[in-house]
Amino acid sequence: MTARNRPHDPPAWNRASATEERLRTALSAAAGVAVEVRPLAAVPARRRIRLPVMLASVTAAAAAVAAIAFVAVRPAPGVSAPELTEEHIMTMAMSGTTSDQADSVDVSIFLCKRVDPFPECEEGEATEERKAEIRRTLDALPEVKYVHFEDQRVAYESFKAEYRENTVLMGAIQVEDMPESFRVRVVDSADRQMIGTVEEAVQGLPGISNIVNRFCLLHKEEC
Repeated sequence: MTARNRPHDPPAWNRASATEERLRTALSAAAGVAVEVRPLAAVPARRRIRLPVMLASVTAAAAAVAAIAFVAVRPAPGVSAPELTEEHIMTMAMSGTTSDQADSVDVSIFLCKRVDPFPECEEGEATEERKAEIRRTLDALPEVKYVHFEDQRVAYESFKAEYRENTVLMGAIQVEDMPESFRVRVVDSADRQMIGTVEEAVQGLPGISNIVNRFCLLHKEEC
């Protein structure tokens, strides 16, 4: 039986509904009113995340559950908890990287979970075989200095450390909401082409929901 046809997987339109419901509940409790959360299926499909950055703020929708970034992903200035959109929250949820870790990562490769709303994950989760293929691809690149694998638990602990004062997010996001990821450091972090080579090498590999290029986050006008 293929990953696409597993009988217990929810249909695409209902993916991540549990997360959405937790977000609704948490946001509504904070606001004291019902909060409408758009379905995750509406998130545009993108292989690479290039989010507008304002020093440490990412305000656009992400491209992989949890759209996760290499800079500390925070709500836009002036956005209070009840006003947080689903895109804000999913961006932060995907960002298992704290501000202290951000400078040591050049490419983040986020993996598909068993239930994932992103089109890149239609073929199913990142199995051990798929993870091994991604790791082999990265290890074979001379541009790569080191690769670090981050599981859901570690990603969640980083997320908690970064957003521990945000009770809305802490009440809505759980360990299973966090994607696993490969965090890559290249030999020369100032070399845009080197970072791009790593990004292009893994694009299209099964099991990858999104790829975040740190250079493009910081220099979006050049990407």
